Amino acid sequence: MEQAGGRTVAGRWLLLDQIGAGATASVWRARDLTTGDVVAAKVLGAHTGALMARFWREQEIRLRHPHLLTATGWAAEEDIVLLTTDLMGGGTVQDLLARHGALPQEVVALVVEQTLRALAVVHGAGLVHRDVKPANLLLESTADGSIHLRLGDFGVALDPTAPRLTVAGPVGTDGYLPPEAHLHADPRHDLYALGVTALHLLTGRRPHPDLPWPPTRLRPLLERLTHPDPEQRPTTAEQALALLQALAISAPEGAWVRDRLGPAPDDVARADVRSRRRDLGTRLVALAALTVSGAVVAGCGVVVWGLLR
Repeated sequence: MEQAGGRTVAGRWLLLDQIGAGATASVWRARDLTTGDVVAAKVLGAHTGALMARFWREQEIRLRHPHLLTATGWAAEEDIVLLTTDLMGGGTVQDLLARHGALPQEVVALVVEQTLRALAVVHGAGLVHRDVKPANLLLESTADGSIHLRLGDFGVALDPTAPRLTVAGPVGTDGYLPPEAHLHADPRHDLYALGVTALHLLTGRRPHPDLPWPPTRLRPLLERLTHPDPEQRPTTAEQALALLQALAISAPEGAWVRDRLGPAPDDVARADVRSRRRDLGTRLVALAALTVSGAVVAGCGVVVWGLLR
């Protein structure tokens, strides 16, 4: 979809530059011409029935919470179908892992805490996310580099009481699915995936049965979250959050998140135009000053010549 840059969709969203890509969609930075805000626009690739159903499901979920990233707009025009969200300039927790390798338990505890707060709202709305993983935990670009994440990508979120929009069978990402995923999905499905995510962050490697436990004070909680028997896991995100808070792990120090995007291309272009105008104005003022100085000097020369005569 690289050729979409500069295109305005539905008379409202100006696509600026592509900032990400997945198997079924690309992500663009876009200018909302109604509000002037810069947003993220997820642009669907192939328009198959199943993908359209998931895309529609994602835009339909409009939960609001500081740790949730859900759709804010939706448009379809000719060959483009898109949904918009707030722009997250800090990348993802997967990017954080790629940059730093295995993360300290203080960072992991904060990621788990903020994700549990998001899941409490999701589950409270009667939904199961079904795809909790590092790549779906997006980071805001904060002034001090602190971690503030938002759970995103609700394309396979499920209301267990509603008609299925996807085929029967396990849905999600291999390695993060609980053993019972092929049977049903409930909040414990997401809690298991979060436990696996935490182990991935602590070790720097995708967990597997032979991977030894890392030394961490988080172990009692993670053993509960990743227990193969769902009955042995916490039943709610709130219960898991209480178990985490009882561990009293301190907050991480230092800057962990950086802005990965920089200014929007149209802002850069406008700043460049303003800079050129300022430079031109400065040169014109200087030229005018030189012209005036030259006229003064010439006038003085005439006066002196007249006196000498």
